[in-house]
Amino acid sequence: MQAQAGGVVIHAQPAQAAQVLATIEAEATRTLEEMRSMVRVLRDDDWDAYAPQPGIADLPTLARVDAIPAVAVSLTGAVTGLARPVDTAIYRIAQEALTNAVRHARVATRVEIEVCRVRDRVRLRVTDDGLTHAGSDAQPGFGLTGMAERAQLLGGSLSAGTAPHGGWVVEADLVRTGLVMILSAQPGIDVIGEAADGIQALEVATRLRPDVLLVDIRMPGLDGVEVTRRLAGSDVADPMAVVVITTFDLDEYVLGALRAGARGFLLKDAGPDLLVQAVHAAANGDALIAPNVTRRLLATLVDHAPETLTQPVDPLTEREEEVLALLARGRTNAEIAAQLFIGLSTVKSHVASLMTKLCVRNRVELAMWAYHSKRV
Repeated sequence: MQAQAGGVVIHAQPAQAAQVLATIEAEATRTLEEMRSMVRVLRDDDWDAYAPQPGIADLPTLARVDAIPAVAVSLTGAVTGLARPVDTAIYRIAQEALTNAVRHARVATRVEIEVCRVRDRVRLRVTDDGLTHAGSDAQPGFGLTGMAERAQLLGGSLSAGTAPHGGWVVEADLVRTGLVMILSAQPGIDVIGEAADGIQALEVATRLRPDVLLVDIRMPGLDGVEVTRRLAGSDVADPMAVVVITTFDLDEYVLGALRAGARGFLLKDAGPDLLVQAVHAAANGDALIAPNVTRRLLATLVDHAPETLTQPVDPLTEREEEVLALLARGRTNAEIAAQLFIGLSTVKSHVASLMTKLCVRNRVELAMWAYHSKRV
């Protein structure tokens, strides 16, 4: 694929073609090394020459103190004893990301490689403090395709782009029980499509029209906020139910996703149970936000209330005020029905009426309006 791309751009974009050729060379060299190791394993007379594939334990060998950029490596949690494919993939992705940083991060003085084990997943994060790479956010160059494929083959994901506070970040999240495996094992949930980047996510979602769409906040092509805005934004005629997942616990990401129309927001370490709950909630018209960000999010909403608050088209009834207050506190329709001793269909009718009166599109916007108007 890289060779085909090089053939296409070699005359029109020689600089990009040179970059493609460099990527091919690096991948070919790495592949040859791996093939040589495999051949040694198959030769009865050469067992001692076999060198195991590098893994997380070998990452400290990439550290450089007296160089520019300097390279620091940190390993936290139980990052030993992983399956060999995961162990090797983490090392290879880190190695490639480091190579990219050294080659492309302008005026970078430091690169940090961080690996940690959280529950059933292992995470890699490679950051530099340089200026944004030539090519800007989420371009398919710099070996990102190969790194992403390594992660996806193991049921994981990879994202890359400018870091929230400058520099460049590559983040891989490899899970032994990937999202597809977790969701496919649940009764009543069918995974009907996957996408490797934001542009493909738009195409797949538009074509398949899923009941719920899970998107990562950081994706190549288009980030999760923009994908959410295009599929569930205020100007979308038939909005989808979108749940955003991310590793970054940042207020701007949470608010950006929710204002774009997301019905849920989860951190990647939320665990399978909360993930499944979020999918069911979105499908049922409810909203679920990770508990560890909810309190801070609500405080942020109060602190950043708009100067001019939209007023209801018609006054809210007493029952609508009750439903709105409970909804803003995170109650589901079923929980509201039980607490107010009314039917589930009645709750849904009140919620629909609230959306009409307040000119909003979903429960999250209703909750935001409730906090801005000091209803809660």
